[in-house]
Amino acid sequence: MNAPKAPGKLCTNKTSTSFDYTDDGKFGQHYQYGTDEWEAMFGYARSQVESANDYVKDSATFALGQPGRRRMRGRAAQAFLQVMTITAANLQRIRDFLLERDERAGEIEDGITPPVARTRRSRRTSARTRLMLREARQARRSRRGPART
Repeated sequence: MNAPKAPGKLCTNKTSTSFDYTDDGKFGQHYQYGTDEWEAMFGYARSQVESANDYVKDSATFALGQPGRRRMRGRAAQAFLQVMTITAANLQRIRDFLLERDERAGEIEDGITPPVARTRRSRRTSARTRLMLREARQARRSRRGPART
């Protein structure tokens, strides 16, 4: 190894090294750890990450947490399968978002006012099924002709 000819104080100090929290260094953060701003920023992000992990590991969805669903030998094969599973989960969530957006747009078109706050309860049918049912209702109405009064 080629050591520097004139090492600085950092290289020769064998007892201790200290850094001020304002130095940032390699792990510097925009918000100081533990402050209200930090909590507001990272509390939400952590919630999102935990929600995504739960979705991917849930046995009713992709079951990434169950070893029996990943029957391949070797770390590379396991890593590849995990990447494919997470990709599929992300695509599924994007698709669900777009379908729900289209459903809301259709409700607004039909004159249905969306609620101010959506409930946390999951629906029994998917957005795709609800959109297909809506299209079927519209097709039946168009076959019947104009509405009678």
